[in-house]
Amino acid sequence: MKLKDYALVVIYFLVLGLFIYTGIENGKYKDRQFQKINKLNNDLITLSQYVESKTTDFEYLERKIEDNLQEIEELRRQLNEQQKTAETFYNMFFNTQKQRITEESQGAETNPPPNPKAEGVITTLPPSEVSAPPPEKISTPKEREQVVVTAPIKSVPVPDKVIASCPRPNQNLAKYIKNVTLRKNYSFSVFFDVKDQQIANITFSHRLPVKLQKAMKNYLDDFKLSQDKQGCKIPVRLLEG
Repeated sequence: MKLKDYALVVIYFLVLGLFIYTGIENGKYKDRQFQKINKLNNDLITLSQYVESKTTDFEYLERKIEDNLQEIEELRRQLNEQQKTAETFYNMFFNTQKQRITEESQGAETNPPPNPKAEGVITTLPPSEVSAPPPEKISTPKEREQVVVTAPIKSVPVPDKVIASCPRPNQNLAKYIKNVTLRKNYSFSVFFDVKDQQIANITFSHRLPVKLQKAMKNYLDDFKLSQDKQGCKIPVRLLEG
């Protein structure tokens, strides 16, 4: 072989080595980008679940406050009715006592004690036979008794309300889309319901490739489900790689 041929062979191997090195570096770069995308997706999902949880708690507190206001209004109405009833009973009781005391006083005045001396006749009795007149009975009015009426407070049971929350991701999205070729960036949301502890009614905010839709459905099917919930949402952002 001539020197020129050796030079061509060396150049060929140099180009081949450079091509292989470039491919390896590109692969490492894609892996790093893929890891960043997965971390970004997990952060978005965690943030979405946190916001949804706080929104659910706020809605529950609003309903709780409204229920308590209704119960307080009902208790106030019952207390007002009991107070009116107690006042009516109080007035009726003391009006009756006043009328009874007046009748007893009039009866005592209309019955004077008998006069032992007849008109025009004076009778003198020995001291031994003189008896003192019986003391007059003085009618004393009965003491008024105060009646305290306590309005019963009706205890209204407060039902325990359990607010269901959407399931949280427990798997890494990377292993579900590793065989899906992304020819562009995708930013979309996945909407779904949990019915009978199963994922149902899956829809996407944008039109996606069939393979990507299937991968997302497999991803959702691996969620840990404990209770039913409607209107769940997961935001996803995928970068071309």
